[in-house]
Amino acid sequence: MPPLQLRSNGLTLDLLPDLGGCWKALRYRAGTGPEIDIFRRLAPQSTDPYASGGFALVPWSNRLFDRQLRLPEQVLTLPANRPGIDLPVHGVGWMSAWQVEAMAPSRAVLLLAHRANAYWPYDFECRQRFRLEGGRVRFELAVRNTSEQVMPAGVGFHPWFAADRGDRVTFEAASLWQQDTMGRPQEQMPLAEAAALDCRHPREVSDLIVNHCYSGWGRAAVLDRPATGLRVRLSGSPSLTHLMVYRPADAAWLCIEPVNHATGAWSVPALHRPEHGVQWLAPGAQFSAAMDIEVATC
Repeated sequence: MPPLQLRSNGLTLDLLPDLGGCWKALRYRAGTGPEIDIFRRLAPQSTDPYASGGFALVPWSNRLFDRQLRLPEQVLTLPANRPGIDLPVHGVGWMSAWQVEAMAPSRAVLLLAHRANAYWPYDFECRQRFRLEGGRVRFELAVRNTSEQVMPAGVGFHPWFAADRGDRVTFEAASLWQQDTMGRPQEQMPLAEAAALDCRHPREVSDLIVNHCYSGWGRAAVLDRPATGLRVRLSGSPSLTHLMVYRPADAAWLCIEPVNHATGAWSVPALHRPEHGVQWLAPGAQFSAAMDIEVATC
């Protein structure tokens, strides 16, 4: 299927329902000026959602360490779901084809009707809603448990923001989780004790090498892009209590991922608690979250 294209006030969002419901590109044009990539753009021949501008995280985010999904009465072992990563990662939404449920020039609704399988042993539905208005894109996720038993539930958003040398990122947070080389959280520490990872004051993206989960974040992050004259602001709904930030060395992008649970919360015993985002959906119950991306000239 060719990409769905939504437009409004200089913003263009391309969606690929068949390719994990991923976001092929998000671009902005001010007046008659050049079109600027806000998200990293998927290469024309690529069929990998991980090379796109982003995708929904459902029904969990990040990793299930030791391939374990912890339930009240047992621990399930789930298979790895991405070549090169020996763990289940980022749920199953990115693995699935989504249906186009509604479409308009600046709005769309994609539907995923998941049936229990080895990768996620529960039935659920997820609606991914997009709305462009003014200089803002709203991304909404609503997950409903359609199985006959209580289901673990987590959601989040995984945008890859395009970033140039000289761009700066800023966000408030209270703490972060130090982790081992496999990404497993080891210790929660106040942000004041992690100067190299503290973005409460503007930090040069090109100097930031990070793969950490932040807690107590201020529900907003700002990416200033002086070379393009743009300011990009991400905000998350109250249910998105954690922020995963990822950038390897030399990457021309930065991932800023608002999520509702800490990395590893569904598999690491010390994190398997409500205060770290662990929650359950009764049959028929629904959980939703939203992320806004606002683009403005500065």
